[in-house]
Amino acid sequence: MSRRRFLATSAAAAGALAARPRGEAAPASSGRTVRVGMGQRARLLLSPCAWAVTPDHDNTKEPYGRDLWDLAYRLFAEKQRIATVAVSNVGRMEAGPWQGRYCIGSSLAFGPDGTVLARLPYGVEAEAFRAIDVPLAG
Repeated sequence: MSRRRFLATSAAAAGALAARPRGEAAPASSGRTVRVGMGQRARLLLSPCAWAVTPDHDNTKEPYGRDLWDLAYRLFAEKQRIATVAVSNVGRMEAGPWQGRYCIGSSLAFGPDGTVLARLPYGVEAEAFRAIDVPLAG
């Protein structure tokens, strides 16, 4: 496996690249289409997130995402044998159906074997930027 430096931040959005069977197109967050050829597979999955809680959420009593997102992303990384990075934003939702909720960061990175590579801080003002080494598949 080769290693590349990947920048993870809870203040920025990330695009997603997922390999599709038989060279089908996979949508990219920029609106462009990324094609993966026959026999090729993704080497890294980037998952944009907007994890939000109500203002009264107490993370010390109920740690956000530990029983849901940690498990789901870890199992995906292990099963697909691909590094998986989930990047969330921070701040108060100002409009829409979740108006008033707080986006709370907590970005995650898992290696292809499911090990936690990084866990960024929780909180509506927990803007963070961290450079990590991510082992790429193949």
